[in-house]
Amino acid sequence: MGRSRVRPTAGVSNWGGYAVACGLYLLHTCPSHQRYLRKGLGLEPLASNQQLQDWRSNLPSVQKEEVFLKTLMRFGIRSGKTGNLAMEVDGLTFHPTHSDMISRLLEVTLGSTTQNPPDC
Repeated sequence: MGRSRVRPTAGVSNWGGYAVACGLYLLHTCPSHQRYLRKGLGLEPLASNQQLQDWRSNLPSVQKEEVFLKTLMRFGIRSGKTGNLAMEVDGLTFHPTHSDMISRLLEVTLGSTTQNPPDC
């Protein structure tokens, strides 16, 4: 794997990870973006229904992140910023702050591929 010249920046590291996952989803599922796979990486896009489902299942979701945070709390893992044993990331509450960010990213990502398939 080569080095990237582009590094995502985000106020909260989780948000950067969510954005990368959404970007990879678009790269692999949107016909307009698949040209970058061909031109940039020399890869032929393979978009079977199973692969599309796999990509979609790897997108962040409020439910998955909520389960993850509850598991951390159950094991006594505290917020790195505040030290609280709570549903928070980087000192910001999960509901509504992080859950809203995940919802908005999914809305933009999935809306790009369903509402405007030719251009994504």
